[in-house]
Amino acid sequence: MQNSGLMAFLAVLVVALLLSHYPALRLGYGVDPDSWRVAAAARDMAATHTYTVSRLPGNPLHEMGCALLFRGGPVALNGASLAFTALAAWLFALLLRQLGVRYYALGGLALVSVPVVFVAASCTIDYNWALAFIVGAVYAATLGSPVLAGVSLGLATGCRITSYAAVLPVAMVLWRQLPARRLRAVLIMAVSGILIAALWFAPVIAAHGWGFIPLHVAWRPPLPVLLRFTFLGPWGRLGVLALMLAGGVLVFQRGVRPSASQDGFSSAWLAGILVFHLLFIRLPLEPSYLIPAIPFVLLFLGTRLAPALFALVSVLLCLSPFLTVGAHGFHPGPGVQARRERVEQVKTVDAIRLSASAATVPSVVVAGEWLPVCDAGGFLATNEAVEFVYLVDARQFGALRHAGKRVYYLPDVPAANLRQTGLDLQASGASPFPLQFAAKHGPSPRRN
Repeated sequence: MQNSGLMAFLAVLVVALLLSHYPALRLGYGVDPDSWRVAAAARDMAATHTYTVSRLPGNPLHEMGCALLFRGGPVALNGASLAFTALAAWLFALLLRQLGVRYYALGGLALVSVPVVFVAASCTIDYNWALAFIVGAVYAATLGSPVLAGVSLGLATGCRITSYAAVLPVAMVLWRQLPARRLRAVLIMAVSGILIAALWFAPVIAAHGWGFIPLHVAWRPPLPVLLRFTFLGPWGRLGVLALMLAGGVLVFQRGVRPSASQDGFSSAWLAGILVFHLLFIRLPLEPSYLIPAIPFVLLFLGTRLAPALFALVSVLLCLSPFLTVGAHGFHPGPGVQARRERVEQVKTVDAIRLSASAATVPSVVVAGEWLPVCDAGGFLATNEAVEFVYLVDARQFGALRHAGKRVYYLPDVPAANLRQTGLDLQASGASPFPLQFAAKHGPSPRRN
């Protein structure tokens, strides 16, 4: 395709993303409570004009960007994620074309269709912002531009600090592209990336000191959960099948381009896959943490598989958010399931708000991960009779009961409270918070 083909792809990309994500843009800020933490931090920054971290180690570029957009509500904040998702797909298609991959447009769609990327595309979360800049850094490196690669890498790090790990594959690409000045190019890229990232993290360091990076891992998933987070979580069942198909072909050396010029980059793509999986093993809390590894997986497949096979893998990935394979055939995929979860989440948030506003008896509600959701919803302090807390231990629970307060908990909180504090809320006499669901429900109005 020439430039006209690229413009046609861009038009198709924008339409496809809007059609597939528009219904979710108005459904709160996302299932992940961190999305609501970002929204709450953005609200505070918009009001005080002072940097507020949503959660350490901070994602300052993303958080400040959301603060500028906060008055637009969920549509604006979620829409920004969707715009960066489109940018990631566009840059990835350009990168694949630069590498000589025939079906580069399909590869661009495949990147943003991988379920974990697809779900993040309509949430107020930093993953796809960082993804776009990581892809941009790799693309700039293939063009032989160390400064642009470093700036893009620094911006990615400003969105998500672990993004700087992409310095390894980006450096490997520059090393190959600029043999006459490879060391100088790598140093320019690495240093410029650090400087840009340092500018963004300056307010985080000013507020929290040099210990702003949490090193302690409070919870590590058991091995079955870790394996699910590594494979099914990011890729979905259909995506895993696509990867197994591609892996089988590569193992048996069929469908591989034996003399492809892109083979020289294979070590860089493998380095990108390895470094982000190692980071994930260090902190394996969510499948979304593997998003930065996904473009390197697709780059490796795109430059190693025969064009027709890469096209097939890309088509399966494009279907993976919408379909999954089970014992009884095809079922709605992870993207559809996430949309349903968001609808239920918004219903529950509205029910909590109604119940909290109507309460008259002094009460404490143990909210767990619902706390940032309620905070961003803007109703934590609307009724003095009700206090929301994160979790409680046995000492705190006894003090609350001694003070004559009723203790309630929100859905799914007892298990988290037991795991983190050792207190069984149900056995101790706490009750489920009585939720008042509205008779009819649509997307919640914007609450700033």
